[in-house]
Amino acid sequence: MSDQKIPVKNIIFDLGNVLFTLDYPRWREQMATLLQPNELQDLYPTIYKFDTGKISTSLFINGVLSFCNSDKQALDVIRAWNSMLVGMPEDSFRILDELKQTYRLFLYSNNNEMHYEWCMRHFEREHGIPDFNTRYFEGAYYSQEIGFLKPDTAGYRYILNQHQLTGFETLFLDDKPENVEGAIEAGLQSVLIDPEISLRRQLMEMGLQLQAF
Repeated sequence: MSDQKIPVKNIIFDLGNVLFTLDYPRWREQMATLLQPNELQDLYPTIYKFDTGKISTSLFINGVLSFCNSDKQALDVIRAWNSMLVGMPEDSFRILDELKQTYRLFLYSNNNEMHYEWCMRHFEREHGIPDFNTRYFEGAYYSQEIGFLKPDTAGYRYILNQHQLTGFETLFLDDKPENVEGAIEAGLQSVLIDPEISLRRQLMEMGLQLQAF
């Protein structure tokens, strides 16, 4: 992590493994109860369509079931698909509250209808927040809604254009190197977030204005 302070007016957050905790090993383990490794790879085109909003949840579930044994049902797919979702640490909400006093905040997540609905229910049920997207962000963008999937540069540019943001003044934060590279190619500043290190600590090392806990 560089100690250089980043001159920034706008921050675009990724959701998963930046603000919201994901468990990819558990997801791979659960998906393996449904699919062989080569079948999961064969499913990628269907996942892409689901993540970009080109097919519905029911069509996605049926697409997964087409690879499964006949004893598997829709509920098995739903449980396995959602198994990566852990929850939102309380400090993520505090961080957003602190940052929005100084910066314009945005969200850009590779997501899908099923994961999105789980997350929104989690925010309301576990944290009493029914308005997550509008409470913390000037704009919240999900791949299944806008049809762009990171690291496609079109998605970043779409958000910049929607809010007349200057790339140089905009910082994008993500846990995947390819998404960081895509943002840089689109003209944004971008930093790779390590999910194993405190988000608050990483943001403070960037020079962003936060309280030291």
